[in-house]
Amino acid sequence: MTDRITILEAIHTRLADAALGGTLVVDDPLWVGVLTSMAPDPETIRRGNRWVESRHERLEGGRALFAVISRDGDGQSRVTAHSDAWTMGSELRRIAEDILGRPRGVRIQRMNALELLHRTVVNDNGAVFHVGGLYLNARNGRIVIDLLELDDEDNPIPGTECGLETLEGWHVH
Repeated sequence: MTDRITILEAIHTRLADAALGGTLVVDDPLWVGVLTSMAPDPETIRRGNRWVESRHERLEGGRALFAVISRDGDGQSRVTAHSDAWTMGSELRRIAEDILGRPRGVRIQRMNALELLHRTVVNDNGAVFHVGGLYLNARNGRIVIDLLELDDEDNPIPGTECGLETLEGWHVH
């Protein structure tokens, strides 16, 4: 039985082939299993049943191995291995833009509340919501933002409303 570190080293060695350009689509089940066992980075991008996340692990000698793991709308998984963070980031951005249907949104710092109506927002955990309405909280004088969960086809689900007073730090799409 081959141990996990030996497999990670073999993947890293394979990525040294200049013809690969630092990226390898991995389909060997053993290699896929080892890459998916690496700890995930905190941000997962989701839309319906499609998602993408990145992972990485440090190897001996100051080296590292990076992976992008995604699932398309048909439930098919795709795993790529990368020799550096830059190539991994390029793959992650490409798939994220495909999932979102456009370049990723901007991070909300301050924004006019009316501009949020009927937009999609994503929290730090990757949960996606639809901004369905705004109302005034008469007790504290603050605007409350009504968020609705989305179904698998990205349609708002009536009856799932929850109110927040700030979306600071969220992503708006």
